Amino acid sequence: MGRIAARLKELGLELPVPAVAVANYVPYVVTGSLVFVSGQLPLENGKPVVLGRLGENLSIDDGARGARLCALNLLAQAKAAAGGDLDRIRRLVRLTAFVNCTNDFTDQPCPRRRRRAVAAAGGGGGNRCRVRTHLILL
Repeated sequence: MGRIAARLKELGLELPVPAVAVANYVPYVVTGSLVFVSGQLPLENGKPVVLGRLGENLSIDDGARGARLCALNLLAQAKAAAGGDLDRIRRLVRLTAFVNCTNDFTDQPCPRRRRRAVAAAGGGGGNRCRVRTHLILL
């Protein structure tokens, strides 16, 4: 077991099976030593959860749960892109998060902070939170 997998296990986190594309896109692209992971939704057991908008029908805790699920799905895709070995990832180049919220909602960083905590373990519409990233492989 690699260092990152051991850390995830220590934190009690289990990566889901990487989600398959549900539209005309690919979950990730590897070009040279870079990996581009497509936007990941808050899926649990392959089904979208945490539906709605922060400030309307979702609480900060709901948003944090959605962000956590996005992060776990992102790590699952990154693991697939790295041939099953998260330790091949040397650096996170960019992480983008989108939070679906009302115009007057001002606490967007709160759900994302929790998502970052999950990511640190390894170093509109109805969609609540979505993340995408760019990584460097060995």
